[in-house]
Amino acid sequence: MALDLGQRYQSTLVPAFGREGLVEGHVWIQSFEHVEKIQVTLTGVVASYFLEFGVPCLPSVKRLTRQTHEIWSSSQNPNASNEGRSLAFALVFPEYVDGMGTDSRLVPLPPSASVVMRNANAHVAYVISVDMYRRGWRSHDVVKSEILYLPRTTTRYSRPYLPLPNSEKLRPVPDEEWSISYVPQKSKAASSAYAPGDKAHSEPHSSLPQSVREDIVVRFWLPDGLRYPSGRKILWGVTFIFPRIGGSASDIETKSNRSSMSDYDIDALIAGVSVRLVCISTVAVRGEGSRREQVVAQGKVFNVAPDARTDLGERKVIVMGCLMSGEAEQHMSWSVSGFASVVYEMRLSIKPDGPDAPVWEYSERIIITSHEADGEIHNAGVPALLLPGATRGPIPGPLNLMDL
Repeated sequence: MALDLGQRYQSTLVPAFGREGLVEGHVWIQSFEHVEKIQVTLTGVVASYFLEFGVPCLPSVKRLTRQTHEIWSSSQNPNASNEGRSLAFALVFPEYVDGMGTDSRLVPLPPSASVVMRNANAHVAYVISVDMYRRGWRSHDVVKSEILYLPRTTTRYSRPYLPLPNSEKLRPVPDEEWSISYVPQKSKAASSAYAPGDKAHSEPHSSLPQSVREDIVVRFWLPDGLRYPSGRKILWGVTFIFPRIGGSASDIETKSNRSSMSDYDIDALIAGVSVRLVCISTVAVRGEGSRREQVVAQGKVFNVAPDARTDLGERKVIVMGCLMSGEAEQHMSWSVSGFASVVYEMRLSIKPDGPDAPVWEYSERIIITSHEADGEIHNAGVPALLLPGATRGPIPGPLNLMDL
C-alpha cells in the first residue's frame, strides 16, 4: 500500500494546504485479497508537555478535527477483482475546531505551529492516514503522512483619516474611525529615591502639584476594529487634556491661562510616550502556563499638535505615530484554549523623566492577520508559506504521528 498526495509546488518539507484546503490524492493497493475496507482519515491535534532536563513529560493532547472517508469496502464491491489498482480520495480542511466554542463564537482551526520554550513546548499538527482492514487474523496496514495547514487570515484594514500638516482644508478627525481608550495613571516614582542634589530632582516637571497630575486625562487612539494585517503601518495616537487654571472662555488663549502645566512639563510628557507591539506566546500543560513576550515593533512619533483645544477650552496635546505590524505574512493571531496561543498587544507607556513624575501604562489586545483582504476569492485557499510553521521539520517529543 502506498499514499500519493500528488505533485507539490511548495518548498515545504511536507505538502501544505490553505484555508478550507482540499486534500486529495491516490492510494495504491497491491492486492485486494482478504481486504474488508479501506479508510482515509484527516486528523488534527494540539499537544503540550513539560520539559524536565530536556525530556518531555506529562503530555496533554486534544483532538482538533477528525474526518474519515471510506474509499473502498468488500460489501460494496463483492465481485471486484483482487488485482492491485489505485483509489482516489478527497477531504476538505474544516474552518473551525470540532466541538469547541458556541454557535456565536466558533474557534478557527489553528495553523500548523510549534511554540517552544525553556520548560514547556506545544505543537499543532495534522496527519493524513490510510487504514486497510483485512478479514480474520490478518494484519491491519496503516500509512501516514504529516501535512501542513497554513491558512490565510484576512481583514479589511480601514485607515483612519488624518489631516495633512499645514493643510488649509481641515476637517475634524471622526471619532467613529478610532477605538479610543482611557488610560489610567498607574504609579508614581518616589521622590525619596533621589538625593537632594540629584540633577533629575531639579527638573521643572518634578514639582507639579499632585492634584494637577490626577486631573490630566490621557486617551489612547487605535484604528477602529482592533484587527490589522501583518506588514502594515498601524496608526496610533495619544491625547493629553489639561485642566484650565482660572480665567474665562474668552481669555483662554492668554499665556497665564493656557493650562495647568508648563511647556517644560508637556515636553517631558511627549518625550516619555512609548508604544510597542508585543507578541505573547503561551503554553499551558495541565493548567500550568508558560509565557514568553517578544517586542515586534516600536512606535515612532511623526506629528505633535501641542496647542489643540477641547470644546470646553481646555488645552489638548495630540501625539500621533505609527508602527509596523511585523513582517508581512509572517505573523498571525491564533489560540487553542488551555493548550497554546499566539496573541498580540499594543502597549502604551508614558514615563516622563523626574523623581516624582506620573506614570501611565495601558495594554490593548489586538488581532493580527497574515494578509490584508484584497477581494481575490481565488487566493483564499492558497497556503501562507511565510508563517513560522511552514519551515517545521519532524515533530519531536510525545506527539508521535503513529499515535494520532
